[in-house]
Amino acid sequence: MAEARGHLFASGSTYVRYTDRKWIGGYILLNDIYGRPAMVLRAEMPRAIYEEGRRSQLYFAIAMLVIVLAFALIIDLLLSRSVSSRLEALSFNVERIAKSSDVSARVEFSGRDEISSLGSGINVMLESLQTFQERRQKADEQHRQDC
Repeated sequence: MAEARGHLFASGSTYVRYTDRKWIGGYILLNDIYGRPAMVLRAEMPRAIYEEGRRSQLYFAIAMLVIVLAFALIIDLLLSRSVSSRLEALSFNVERIAKSSDVSARVEFSGRDEISSLGSGINVMLESLQTFQERRQKADEQHRQDC
């Protein structure tokens, strides 16, 4: 009350003070008929709007967290289906061809995107290797015949 009285006399006729997170106090200086300070009127009330705002912030934060997690899961699922699984299949095909050392084998791919372009590039490389190997074999056979 002394703090409120000091503010009221120094700066004006009203003063608002937050007593804690749940309560707010308002003070007003009332003058007598001669214009001199007569009394201080005090009113305390719960901070219902503040509490509702805090509750709304909590609900908003929880809702945002749920939305972000849902989007993260959906994006992970979509990336897994559209990119990761196709890259794994391409890698498996390349590994299979490498283990068999069969340059006549080709990578299977579908679609018209970067992964398909990579598969096509691998097939072109395998075709070049096959052509080189066939030429080398012919050159080796011709060299043997000449000797």
